[in-house]
Amino acid sequence: MKPFRGQISQLITFMVAFLLVFSGITLSVRAATEVEAVRMGIHPDKTRFVVELADKPEYRIFYLQNPNRIVIDMQELNWDKANTKNRKRGFISNYRYGLFRQGTSRIVLDLKQPVKILRQVILPPAEGKPYRFFIDIAPTSTAEFAGLVVESRKQQVANRKPITISPDVKNTKKRWTVVV
Repeated sequence: MKPFRGQISQLITFMVAFLLVFSGITLSVRAATEVEAVRMGIHPDKTRFVVELADKPEYRIFYLQNPNRIVIDMQELNWDKANTKNRKRGFISNYRYGLFRQGTSRIVLDLKQPVKILRQVILPPAEGKPYRFFIDIAPTSTAEFAGLVVESRKQQVANRKPITISPDVKNTKKRWTVVV
């Protein structure tokens, strides 16, 4: 009788695996968006930074000082296919990228001088090209750049989700120490 029980156990395991594979149950793991290309365009009065992406980008931008930088956070990106060799053009002295945290990639533009963002655009796929995200940057004063840093920090704080901690209702006799 024991061999029969083993066969039933194997059959049940196989059926469960089959159902999981073919029932359409998927894990909620989002694949990283492919970066197709990165390029910079030089114009007399501005520098354009362009990222071509397989999916529509979700992003937020902020400024940092000392040294002057523009930071672009996007959904998790895969940079394997992108040509990122030409990194120093126009008002950009260099750029770097990487995974900031799970689900968020970060692009940091190191700047040669204080700049302001003239516009930020997402172009939909067209004529065989993927989504294109770009920003145009132009020189500004140190004082104006400092103001942009402060303003972008205020926006970051305003958009942050509050962290809520609720104590276990069953253990109401427990004392909680909160350090801020």
